[in-house]
Amino acid sequence: MERAKQIGYIEGQAKACDRLGNVLTYLGEFEEALACYQQSLESYRRMGRATRIGGLLNNFAFCYNKVGKYETALEWGEKSLARFKELQESYGIATASKSLAESHLRLGHLTEAEQFAKMISEAEDDSLMPDYYWIMAEIRFKQGNLTESEQLAQTSLKLAIQNQDPDTEQEARQVLKEIEATKKIV
Repeated sequence: MERAKQIGYIEGQAKACDRLGNVLTYLGEFEEALACYQQSLESYRRMGRATRIGGLLNNFAFCYNKVGKYETALEWGEKSLARFKELQESYGIATASKSLAESHLRLGHLTEAEQFAKMISEAEDDSLMPDYYWIMAEIRFKQGNLTESEQLAQTSLKLAIQNQDPDTEQEARQVLKEIEATKKIV
């Protein structure tokens, strides 16, 4: 990143900040991640890189979901979704929908969460299907449909392992634990 800055390679700086922000988010260093995302966003805006801006807006949503600021995540997710819809970019629409579905799910807005989850599946991207299934599993669990929830969570888990997606694997395992705990009570 420093070398890109020295030679005036703005896009290189923006990409480096974006990637560093992703790493920092996964390490739980959210304030630093947000600062990196902000720096990258400013660079991409100067360059007019619409798709990159849409992705960064979604990175903000993802990060705010991780820290439990779901209302703020919704704001960023909506901006990301609007940008990707303008561009008619199906993968971007799906990733923004994933962030929005998770935010709504965490806020208890199950109808909205399900609507955005369906938008994930419409992209028909194998890398996003484990997310679709775990979100739907969590929705069905909260609705009291343990049988369907368990099937969805098992599908999510299988696909997450296959895709080497540890975050979604963890989410699917958590839903399965919740189901087992509920079955023991009932």
